[in-house]
Amino acid sequence: ADSLPTPQSLLRFFDSHIIAILAAILFPVFAKAREKARQSSCLSNLKQLGLAMFQYTTDYDGTFPQIHTTALTTGRYYVSDGTNAGFFLSWEDRLVPYIKNDQLMVCPSASDTSGGSPPHSYTYNYYFGAWEFPVTDSRVVQPASKGLLGERGTTARYHYIYTGSDNGGSIHNDGGNMLMADGHAKWYKWGTVYYGKAGTNAYFQCATTVPE
Repeated sequence: ADSLPTPQSLLRFFDSHIIAILAAILFPVFAKAREKARQSSCLSNLKQLGLAMFQYTTDYDGTFPQIHTTALTTGRYYVSDGTNAGFFLSWEDRLVPYIKNDQLMVCPSASDTSGGSPPHSYTYNYYFGAWEFPVTDSRVVQPASKGLLGERGTTARYHYIYTGSDNGGSIHNDGGNMLMADGHAKWYKWGTVYYGKAGTNAYFQCATTVPE
């Protein structure tokens, strides 16, 4: 006849199953909390990059930086405009003198190292830096509603954004962080104007009035 399980073996059996159940419950909670911490760190990066951006505009008569200059191949970061790619002098390079640490360019959740580039994660308004360049701060209508810097994550070599669907996807807890042209930054849910929604170009154009 089969022997009955001992109290010790039953205890080990239940302990192992309880641990497995608790792990299944708590792991997603811990993962979400860890991502929330990374989201906060990324948001802090964008706020500090915003301060650097406005220090730059102060030094250049209120003009926002050009997104990159293809004629100057002295940049640190490998970047692309969708057609041309290289180590072009970029908006990231132009902000370096105003930041204390290059790690501000790196989101802890996702970054791009294409072409042997140092890691970088963020994306800049293509209207401000290219299509409407030069843009001065006095030209910007509703700056609190105009996206200035966002996240591109693993595709940050395309370091520009011009509509909500043109970014690196859902990076932090079903959304992403965005710095606005007035200097405030916040997280936006995926599928909204600044992250995921197509045809929202007006929210990136410097002089276009948008619903708030």
